[in-house]
Amino acid sequence: RDLVRSRGLGDVYKRQVLNNSTEISAPNCKSDKAVIFDTDETLMLSNTCIFSERESASELVQAYTDNGPRVIYLTAEVYIPVQHFIFLSRYHFPDGNIQVANATAEEKTLNIKLNILKRYTESGWTLFAAFGDSSTDFAAYLAAGVTQDKIFAITRQGDRKCKPGPWQKCYDNWSKHIPIACFP
Repeated sequence: RDLVRSRGLGDVYKRQVLNNSTEISAPNCKSDKAVIFDTDETLMLSNTCIFSERESASELVQAYTDNGPRVIYLTAEVYIPVQHFIFLSRYHFPDGNIQVANATAEEKTLNIKLNILKRYTESGWTLFAAFGDSSTDFAAYLAAGVTQDKIFAITRQGDRKCKPGPWQKCYDNWSKHIPIACFP
């Protein structure tokens, strides 16, 4: 399983992270669908522990990619892009586009994420589902065209409830979502 899932992964991630250009490739003939995953505190355990995976996060992403959509890994945190590559490779996350915002402190997270997602829709992608942990994640996903019934939330470490926003369901870990990670 790991050999198949990680074959060639390093070169793909490295190329996409280091060449974070404004141009988004058009969909291929396999699918025009994309699934969005916030990385920090959604796939990673927390912002301060970026090398720890949330329970079942890579399995969740794999369940979606097995059904055809492209993965968009998205963050407005200004980490060194290579750290995302290391995290995704270490936990055998499937291939995907890594979007690390080049944000200034005064830019709003909602606008940063929305602008990135708009570039995908303008390039022909259909944003099918989205996963996040913050109110700004949920608002950006909805504004970019993801329907509320396909927006999923996860609690932040130490919290009992998800942040407010337009989401369908709140999870405390991703293993409960994997059985319903279906794709039409």
